[in-house]
Amino acid sequence: GVTALFSGAVSSDAGYQITSGAINSQTGTTYTLLSTDNGKVITWSNASGVTLTVPSVLPVGFNTTIIQIGAGSVGITASGVTLNSFEGKLRLAGQHAAATIISYASNIFNVAGGLTGL
Repeated sequence: GVTALFSGAVSSDAGYQITSGAINSQTGTTYTLLSTDNGKVITWSNASGVTLTVPSVLPVGFNTTIIQIGAGSVGITASGVTLNSFEGKLRLAGQHAAATIISYASNIFNVAGGLTGL
């Protein structure tokens, strides 16, 4: 059988639901993903640009959704990992854009969603 692992206040009894405890609200200009961010939604509310770093310590199966709430663009960088995305785009496209980051092999991540290359 298949075992699904979730973290951060996720309920599956009435469908896929994320509670407020699974929202990680950020206001700074730099952030490095943590293993505790697995399954969470991370938001950024900053007028300045933000750099999100994906480190090599995250497990296969790690996944998170990121959302740009503020005007400052969110760029995604790698630290010891490979980031794959359509056309190599690794910046959220603008305010209210969102993307998912998923590890499907050791230190290899797919980034997909509202991305731009600018």
